[in-house]
Amino acid sequence: MTNVFYSVILNKKEAKRKGKYMKYTVSYDSEELINEVTQDVLEFGSDLPVFAIYSWFEEYQVEFVTDYLFADEPERIVDGYWSEEDEEDYQKELKEYEDSLKTLEMTKHKKMPIGELLDILVKQNEIF
Repeated sequence: MTNVFYSVILNKKEAKRKGKYMKYTVSYDSEELINEVTQDVLEFGSDLPVFAIYSWFEEYQVEFVTDYLFADEPERIVDGYWSEEDEEDYQKELKEYEDSLKTLEMTKHKKMPIGELLDILVKQNEIF
């Protein structure tokens, strides 16, 4: 099931008044992603750098942001004692980050603050 909504206005009077024959509106259901991004904004602030990942929808000849990744490498924050378990957790998080960056090689993406991403998602979700 696709989350793309496609609307065509065919009312000739309305179209003629606007100087157009048809108006095409395409949006992407982004509610779930908006909720996730909102939580990250609350937790990390609106300046957090992320990679917005775009997907192309051939049928509609349009692209939308469909996912995102944190752009900053995980930090090793040592406040007192740094255990072996802490190091293992950090190395695991670092590996996951590096693996996620490899996925960017196969996608169209753009680095931006997460606040900007939220604005884009709200706009592309307008019809829903």
